[in-house]
Amino acid sequence: MDLSGFMRYLEAPGDAADNASISRFFQELGAQAQMLEVVMSDPEVASLVADRYAPPSFEMDQLLAMPEGSLGRVYARFVDGHHFNPHFFHNVEGQSDLAYVLNRLRTTHDIWHVLLGFDSSEAGECGMNAFTFSQACTPTTCLLMAAKMIRSIPEAPDERRRLLQAIADGIKLGLQAPHFLAWRWEEHWSEPLEELRGRVGLSALTPAMKG
Repeated sequence: MDLSGFMRYLEAPGDAADNASISRFFQELGAQAQMLEVVMSDPEVASLVADRYAPPSFEMDQLLAMPEGSLGRVYARFVDGHHFNPHFFHNVEGQSDLAYVLNRLRTTHDIWHVLLGFDSSEAGECGMNAFTFSQACTPTTCLLMAAKMIRSIPEAPDERRRLLQAIADGIKLGLQAPHFLAWRWEEHWSEPLEELRGRVGLSALTPAMKG
């Protein structure tokens, strides 16, 4: 089995190909099928998957023109400000439930970043990995989180503590929040971000990201 993607992640943040390699590894092990069983046990997630919800297309300029503080505008600033590619992840081919769920998790990754308040640092990404694993038992995010923890060993103690705090925050939020995968977030672009955060029980930014 190919673990080259994980080995590269041990040295530095990997790219989309490394992420896809790790995903294929777990699919061969059958862990992705186990993950699907977990997420489909939620009726609202199962309904979204059955509908094959496809959000309306959007342009960054449209989102940037939305009201100040709206989900769409904050998301567009996050993506644009970091020069991120909103289509960074490789799409999983096929029409299966698993392919849909994996692609949906990938396309909403940065939306979840904005909702949760995790930044794009190593700590922030670790918090996102912890949240996603807590909510959906995604084996890929678990392995990526492990790689980041290993890379943190030679870091300064403060940086390592920040990363570990982000993991703790991600786990706590993931266990307490409703299933993010069930939400059709793109239908809420124009709504105030803080109102949406309140509706899913996120009253404040995660402590690790405040500093």
